[in-house]
Amino acid sequence: MLTLPDSDLAALLNAVPSFEAPWSRESTDRAEYERQWPDDVQTPGERTGDFLSRLASHLGARVAHGDLHEAEWLMAVLEHIYQHLDDRDAVELTVGFLESLN
Repeated sequence: MLTLPDSDLAALLNAVPSFEAPWSRESTDRAEYERQWPDDVQTPGERTGDFLSRLASHLGARVAHGDLHEAEWLMAVLEHIYQHLDDRDAVELTVGFLESLN
């Protein structure tokens, strides 16, 4: 399972400012859930997957409405992230995130 460091997730979040509020709400809700159900805390890989899935859905909707500037900013950040991923993680990011944007 792909796990990105918090610094990469923060860079992706900064590249898509319109996603900051929805992700903040989701993070707050998730933290409250995990306080109530400590046996159901997300692993770092699950957190990365959740973040990327929600980001792809959010960005896909914006692109569908013709708003492309955040997609361009995101691609610049992804280019940097790909530079430090091993081949397995690069494939997982491509298949799991980029292909879900279509």
